[in-house]
Amino acid sequence: GSHPINASYGGDSNFTASYDNTLTQLVNQASTTTAIQSSLNPSVFGQPITFTVTVNATAPGAGTPTGTVQFFDGATLIGSGSLTGGIGSSPAISSLSAGSHSINASYGGDANFSASYNNTLSQQVNQASTNTSIQSSLNPSVFGQPVTFTATVNATNPAAGTPTGTVQFFDGATLIGSGSLTGGIASSPAISSLSAGSHLINASYGGDTNFSASYNNTLSQQVNQASTTTSIQSS
Repeated sequence: GSHPINASYGGDSNFTASYDNTLTQLVNQASTTTAIQSSLNPSVFGQPITFTVTVNATAPGAGTPTGTVQFFDGATLIGSGSLTGGIGSSPAISSLSAGSHSINASYGGDANFSASYNNTLSQQVNQASTNTSIQSSLNPSVFGQPVTFTATVNATNPAAGTPTGTVQFFDGATLIGSGSLTGGIASSPAISSLSAGSHLINASYGGDTNFSASYNNTLSQQVNQASTTTSIQSS
């Protein structure tokens, strides 16, 4: 800002006092630089990430900037943080979709320090790994009895979230049905065509934008022969 600087001479035994207030000192805001870092890069979908910004004064300016930093994924605001000792952090963010993200940090400045901006961080978010489990509604069953197979698809630690998409069910290499995931769970239609004997039932999850494919072939479905009754009549 602008400062009126005054000089006051108190005089001595031979000289009288005098005073001057003709100097206006202009002090401009100090320029700043903003640096940004990620707590984990690359990360996987659903894994919490924190972005940290350090704001420094640019020479010949000096001191410690205060104020607020905003964090953007492209043009989308994803968080903000207050500077302490020139450092500000975002909240933990786990919502970034799989892919590459241009993370921007914008420092708004304060009374003594000017605003600055950084868009040099490319955050890579990889697809989350998954595991697929499979269950039978009835095992063993008998020939002709309807059986439903259910697959549960979960994110593998440290990923988080709920997979979407489709699960296909196979009897060996033969497709016997499919179902869409709801809340991470998908079921086959009721199947009554499995022949008597042992069947290796497979569940194959195809993945989605944020979650990778996974597969399970651990279910052995036993289909027993159906019992019969025989009646006889005479003419």
